[in-house]
Amino acid sequence: MAEETKVKPAATEPKPVKVAANEQKIDIKKYFPLIKWLIITAIVLAVLYFGTLPVRSRLSEKYLKQGDQLLVQKQYLSADLAYRKAEILSSKNKVIKERRHTAKEAAADIKLLLPFWQEKGELTQLSLYDDANAVPANEVEAVRLARRLIEQNEPQLALIPTQTALDMDKNYRDAWLYLGAANLQAAKILEISADARSHYLNQAKSALEKARELDPTYKPTHDLLAQITEPKT
Repeated sequence: MAEETKVKPAATEPKPVKVAANEQKIDIKKYFPLIKWLIITAIVLAVLYFGTLPVRSRLSEKYLKQGDQLLVQKQYLSADLAYRKAEILSSKNKVIKERRHTAKEAAADIKLLLPFWQEKGELTQLSLYDDANAVPANEVEAVRLARRLIEQNEPQLALIPTQTALDMDKNYRDAWLYLGAANLQAAKILEISADARSHYLNQAKSALEKARELDPTYKPTHDLLAQITEPKT
C-alpha cells in the first residue's frame, strides 16, 4: 500500500487587534484646568519678581550702607549680617560679596580694610593706619606708638608697631608685653567669631609668656596673663 502523505495545515496569521478609536485619542480637554493654573501661577510669580525689583533694590542698598557703617566701627559680625541681608535681596551684586569677604577676613587682618577706608574716605582711620606703619627711630618708639593705639582702643593697629619693634629687637621685653596686650584687647573688645577670639587669646598668651621668660619678675606681665581666659575646646 502506498504510504499516505500527511499534509500540514497552513499556518494562520494572527488577526490584528482592533483598538477602539476612542482608546487611541488622549483627551486633552481634561488637562486644560491644570495647564491654565500653571500659566496663571507663572504669570503671578513673574509679576511679583519684576514688580518688587525696585523695592528689593532699595532694601539691599539700605543694608549695604548699614554694613559699611558697621564695618567702619569694626563690628565685624554685625557688618557681615547686614551684608548677608543685602545679598539675599540682590544675590548678583559683586560689591556686596566683596564686602562680606572683607568683613570676615579683616577680623583677623586689619590691613584688608585699607582699600575700604580709601574708598569711603575714612580719613581718621587712614591717618591711624599711616601712623601704625610709620618707621620708628627705634623699638622703644615703636612700643610707645603701640601703647597709644591700645589706649585709643585700636588693638589691631597696635599689632603693627609691636611687630616692628620685635623686628628691631627680638629680646625686647616690652615689645612682647604690648604684643600680648594688643591681642588680649582685640579678644575682649572686637565683635568677632569665637574662632577669631580664641586666636587672639592664644597669640596674647604666647607673647606674654615670652615677655615673662625675658623678665620673670615684671608685674605687668603677670597681671595681663591673669586676665586671659583659656579658650574652650
